Amino acid sequence: MENKTDEDRTAQAVVSKWRTLVRQQSSKLGTLANNVVLPKNERNLRMLSKAEKIGMQNVEAQQPDTVEVVATTTVKKTEHFPVFMIVISVVQIILYYTFDEDLLCMKFGYDPHRRHEIWRFITQMFVHSGYSHLWGNVIMQLILGVFLEIVHKWKRIGIIYLAAVFGGSMCTTVLDNEYYAVGASAGVMGLLFSHLATIALNWNEMDRKFTRLFCISLYIVYDVGTDLYSALILKEENNISHSGHLGGAITGFLVSILVLKNFKKHPWEETMQKICIGILIALFLVVFVINVTAWDYFPENEWNTDYEKSYQEANEDYSEYNEYTTESTQSYYDY
Repeated sequence: MENKTDEDRTAQAVVSKWRTLVRQQSSKLGTLANNVVLPKNERNLRMLSKAEKIGMQNVEAQQPDTVEVVATTTVKKTEHFPVFMIVISVVQIILYYTFDEDLLCMKFGYDPHRRHEIWRFITQMFVHSGYSHLWGNVIMQLILGVFLEIVHKWKRIGIIYLAAVFGGSMCTTVLDNEYYAVGASAGVMGLLFSHLATIALNWNEMDRKFTRLFCISLYIVYDVGTDLYSALILKEENNISHSGHLGGAITGFLVSILVLKNFKKHPWEETMQKICIGILIALFLVVFVINVTAWDYFPENEWNTDYEKSYQEANEDYSEYNEYTTESTQSYYDY
């Protein structure tokens, strides 16, 4: 009995140690997220303990406006577990390593012959063409999305991510009308430009705004620059969906302006939000009208459910095309 008790105590000590470690690391991650996303004054408020805030209320009792702000901050939960980004990433990994890539592409990837299957505009984010494509997207969306979700909650980031994927698909229908498309890069670009939207939405309150802009712009320039260098200088053909990236970036920015927290509202920011709503609606209507009216612009629509036959025929068509070209063209684009 004594040995069993000792074992139980040892097990409890190990569990307690791990809980403490997880809490410490979670606290550090929350602090890092606040530093990356929040304006300085919001970071300072969140760093105060509840006791310190109560003390501030006592000291500043003769300033009603200040007391009201501090009291509101005290009762609100300020950091949130990034459940959305983690769940989405885990699902993408499980699907890739569990099911055949071609099977996923046939049923869930964007198919220019089946634009009426609306779910494909979203479900393509679960399909990837290779482990480097998968892990590149997963790593980037975790880096970009976790910080945002800790501060802004999963609902806001979920809306932005899904809207960016949908926007990337819509843009692909118009600019790359004959290609299949798979991947979550449109969502990743939406998260990247969501960081830009955070800066724009809290411009007056944001510290180190130009440093933040420089870091984000540096990545964008690098990403676009390497693609241009590969295509124009090295004359290499790639299967990157630039239209999907563009649609995801634009949609992500516009939706972020509408749904992210605005820590201190200004009249010009409300005007900017109205402009973003107008642009978003206008872009959607233009692309939607093109999709439902310009039938000759798109490949012939296939209403059957024989996905395998259609997919094989598409690959054969592209193989025949490649016989007359020196570059290699794949049957679908990677997001």
